[in-house]
Amino acid sequence: MKYLFILGRNPELSLKEVLSYFEKERIKVNEFSLNLNGLLIDINFNLSPKIINEFGGVISIGKVLSQGDIKEITKNLENISLYSGTKNNFSYVIWNYSDDDNLSSISDYLKSRFRSEKLKTSLKPLTGNLELQNGKNTRIVGNIVETQYFIFSLEKTIYFGMIDQTTDYKEIERRDMHKPVRREELAISPRLAKIMINLSQSIKGERILDPFCGIGVILSEALIKDISVIGIDIDKMAVDGATQNLSWNKFPSNKYKLFSRDSRKFSLNQNINAIVTEPDLGNLLRKIPSNDETRQTLTDFENLMIDVLSNYKNNLLNRVVFSAPFIKTKSNKYAGCDINKILQQTGLKLVEGFPIADYRSQQIVGRQIFVLEK
Repeated sequence: MKYLFILGRNPELSLKEVLSYFEKERIKVNEFSLNLNGLLIDINFNLSPKIINEFGGVISIGKVLSQGDIKEITKNLENISLYSGTKNNFSYVIWNYSDDDNLSSISDYLKSRFRSEKLKTSLKPLTGNLELQNGKNTRIVGNIVETQYFIFSLEKTIYFGMIDQTTDYKEIERRDMHKPVRREELAISPRLAKIMINLSQSIKGERILDPFCGIGVILSEALIKDISVIGIDIDKMAVDGATQNLSWNKFPSNKYKLFSRDSRKFSLNQNINAIVTEPDLGNLLRKIPSNDETRQTLTDFENLMIDVLSNYKNNLLNRVVFSAPFIKTKSNKYAGCDINKILQQTGLKLVEGFPIADYRSQQIVGRQIFVLEK
């Protein structure tokens, strides 16, 4: 089966998340192609209608209905329903990962098709703008529409389909904005937390450790996936906040353990499948730091990670996923931690394709996402 995954603002990171998820679920990926934030993927599996809830870096998912050249596509579509709604008037958009000529041909076909079916329709433009991590811009849905289609070109083949799953942003906002304890400038977003959990390849019934758990964002997203968690933080107020947030989400208390301890020294008496964490990324900065300040922040971070990873290495069964500070310098470049130093002193290995940068152009401190394994 072929599907289109419309990815978020960091397609490189989202691609790794999707492939990592399929790998851990033992779903074979036959081939894939990435065009801006559009990921066309061929798998030997029928996706469940709610699978989008498993991902943090995916905007929408659609199924390919027809492929070939324009004539072949329109011929095949004659026997396929393109609208399942009950109203006889609706608006729609077309995500375009092809060229303007193909878009025009598909648009003309849909208009003619809907007219022949006595449907009153309105083709809407993609009015939203998404700035991608690489600095490029792409159009996305900006207004509410009833139906979404897509076209995607790969070499000489065109793929046409319908979007049938979209991220529930209201539910993400509820979990993020309405929880009893928030730390707006310090806490990781639920979507990035979910991406990192998928990168860890942890599955239902397993256990992860967050040694810098803060108010429990990563813990909450893992528990939603029915992954048991252990959260540790040296800040007792943060742990108290995590306790309130997990209770607010009504997670079973036997699925999580929280400790206000120093992760460099606190011992665990059980194994963990993965470590997923966002440590302290340093002081909140309003201006670009000096080179000495940057180096000191990164050195402190490296030493902290070495101590913590060394402490829990014997408990670890699989992967470590963590974010690290990525700091803008006065030369307008970004400086990151010395991962080779961390690897040499912990004996862990860097997973191919990492780190991946994640930051916005105006940010002084962004992130690098690292994935390590034993």
